[in-house]
Amino acid sequence: MLIRVLIATIVFVVAGSANAETKWIGPYTVDDVSVHYNGSAFGIYFSTIEDVTDAYCLAGNQNDFFGYAFMNSGSQAMHSVILSAQAQNKKIMVYVPSTYCNSGGQGFWGVKILGGS
Repeated sequence: MLIRVLIATIVFVVAGSANAETKWIGPYTVDDVSVHYNGSAFGIYFSTIEDVTDAYCLAGNQNDFFGYAFMNSGSQAMHSVILSAQAQNKKIMVYVPSTYCNSGGQGFWGVKILGGS
């Protein structure tokens, strides 16, 4: 229950742009997760085991990679959700906007862990 509230909060707080189309894509299994400085800010980045074919960004589809290039309370919460899914080997859905692309992959505004194994 707490995870659902956390995910809903992340989506509503982070997804502030009214001009962007958004969608949930997946399900994916988290492969690698990192937090690093990208030259202008710290951010969270992760790759998936499955091929990404339904992202808005070409780089996301080619690299099977997602990035959120800011560190704030929303990104820290998403980082926790991603690490939890990875540790439990659970699949996730990723909430992506059409307007948030970067050179390495698809930007994202939310994540949710799917039930089951």
